[in-house]
Amino acid sequence: MKKILIVFRMLAVCCCVVTVANVIPKFFTMTFRDVYASDGSSDQKGVSPNADNTARFTIILTTFKRNNLLEVVFDNYASMKSVDRIIVIWHNIGEPPPDFLLETAKANGKTLLMLEPKLNLLTNRIRLDEEQMTDAVWMSDDDVMVMEEDLLRAYSMWKTMPDQLFGFACRSHSKRKNGSYRYNMGFHDGKFSMFLPAPLLLHRKYFSLIGALPESVFEMIDRNTNCEDIIINFVVANATRGAAGVCVVPRAGSYGKIDGKSNTSTALRARKSHMKDRSSCLNEFVKLYGYMPLKLSNNFLAPTRYSHHPHLNRSTTLKLRKHYSKH
Repeated sequence: MKKILIVFRMLAVCCCVVTVANVIPKFFTMTFRDVYASDGSSDQKGVSPNADNTARFTIILTTFKRNNLLEVVFDNYASMKSVDRIIVIWHNIGEPPPDFLLETAKANGKTLLMLEPKLNLLTNRIRLDEEQMTDAVWMSDDDVMVMEEDLLRAYSMWKTMPDQLFGFACRSHSKRKNGSYRYNMGFHDGKFSMFLPAPLLLHRKYFSLIGALPESVFEMIDRNTNCEDIIINFVVANATRGAAGVCVVPRAGSYGKIDGKSNTSTALRARKSHMKDRSSCLNEFVKLYGYMPLKLSNNFLAPTRYSHHPHLNRSTTLKLRKHYSKH
């Protein structure tokens, strides 16, 4: 089956809604800029028409000014047999995407979709066209390394419960005495209620529900440059009316950040107001839904054995093992 390599560009916002429950047309109109096939020919039909939406999954990579990290992470995902296509959200506004993306995708026979928004907005990663994806979608940043075996371990269980979220970076919330909610970086009483997209596995259908949110939600997220991951968790929790999905415990040395520079003051979470902003988001989203849909859970998917990824150092391995051994 031929793989089609596609590059498309975001054009404009076409509509908005005023209620959470409404299902609306897709927010963005998309057009193909260039289309490449792995055999060198061109095809204007778009995404591979024969792709199996259930057998493999889509990777969504968001990147900004870290081409050195992107190259390592992209190569890792492109080399995975279980990956059908990779969507790269290119936030280096005004700069052409590097050649290695197309070259690596071609070499591995993967479908590549380049999304080049005109503005660098955090909500670009959640306002997407589900028709361009397989049923299973992994969302990730450009500085997170994870091995295929861990993704497949989570994916195998996810197929039995595709309405749930599966994530490696698990977070929680707690209720203050005054009735407001607080965002927690770690677990709360050994339980979690949210996931970061680092990476995060979800069904593509949720992008339609996200797209149906009031425009004010997206404006708040972009104004504060925060909380796009929290709203994903709210959307899914409200749809399922159940506990958070499954927290995937990585095998030692198989998951983590690949560059210490990711944790510098330039990172969004390094801002002094980061935790306060995220707690504020929790409370604003509770107002939006009229209740707190997030529920604490202790559903963990633990590894049966351990191995070591060459891009992750031993200190990362020990920190991960120590962190999860407490819960």
